[in-house]
Amino acid sequence: MKNILLTTDLSENSERAFPLAKSFAEKFGASIYVLAVVEDPAQVASVTVMDQPLAYGPDIQKQIIESIKSDINSLAEKYLSGTNFECVVSEGVSAHSSILEFSESHQIDLIIMATQGKAGVKRLFLGSVTEKVSRQAHCPVMLVPPESR
Repeated sequence: MKNILLTTDLSENSERAFPLAKSFAEKFGASIYVLAVVEDPAQVASVTVMDQPLAYGPDIQKQIIESIKSDINSLAEKYLSGTNFECVVSEGVSAHSSILEFSESHQIDLIIMATQGKAGVKRLFLGSVTEKVSRQAHCPVMLVPPESR
């Protein structure tokens, strides 16, 4: 095992996956790619004023992406020190396809993802990125469930 892909959405649960990735990297001498996917950056970088969309320009979108990358770097430095890691923010139409494309182009041997614990109707309407990735990935996918309450 040479390359591990750790996906994050900066949620508390995805943060729980960082120590697990470090453990695997140390055991196998692997590198870790920490990936956050921003789906449709135009949606992320827009707000509504009086029910009308107010889209920001490319400069603001770039600042948002840089802010996300900074947050990911902070998490990686906190949890992955002593390992070889690289933080990446990808802009894509869908999170699952961006994750799959990244995993193939970077010869990933293991994908580690946190689940959000959505169930029932929410899952039917929203779909599950982790489910799509786990079904379509070319390599093993390790899922980190939400902390039990």
